[in-house]
Amino acid sequence: FEVMTSAGMVDEASIAAAFSPVVAQGTEESTAGTATAAAIEALRIDEQATKTTATPSSNTRTEPQTAEEKLKQDVDDDYFGSYSTFDIHRDMIGDTARTESYRDALERNPSLIKGKKVLDIGCGTGILSMFAARGGASKVVGVDGAKHIAQVARANIKHNGFDADGSSQIQIVQGKLEEIKDGIPEAPFDVLVSEWMGY
Repeated sequence: FEVMTSAGMVDEASIAAAFSPVVAQGTEESTAGTATAAAIEALRIDEQATKTTATPSSNTRTEPQTAEEKLKQDVDDDYFGSYSTFDIHRDMIGDTARTESYRDALERNPSLIKGKKVLDIGCGTGILSMFAARGGASKVVGVDGAKHIAQVARANIKHNGFDADGSSQIQIVQGKLEEIKDGIPEAPFDVLVSEWMGY
């Protein structure tokens, strides 16, 4: 969290509000007051509803027809489900050396980023998308297959002022890349980024 604060992405109060549901698991503290907190509250409500109903994951596009398709769907649902909670994102952002390396690569290389269209694959909380925008990208599209975390990324981007002027420099699209590839806005892209290290 130090990285996001030192990078000027959010203040300490926002980070505390964003991650308090994870840290204080089960407490009934209100986290209303910021866009991020509102997204987190929606996430908690949606997660509770998901736990109480035995419906398939929201990532399910069509019902699998064969045993092989069913297995693949189950693997995909488990994978994207694991990225829908804050635990893994807290670990990734908290890895200071890793996060600062991404920040430096995206913000300190204007010849690679400035004026370019960037696709952030597996955008998670949107941190790489925001780093790319701060590095001068003309447009950034973040894609994530985990519905809940894509909602959080949208809230983080708004909370950090990237859409304050209405330019929509960063756009988040929810879905599996292979299923939405023809519907991704701004394609083709000049730069691809993905936070792949360690997870």
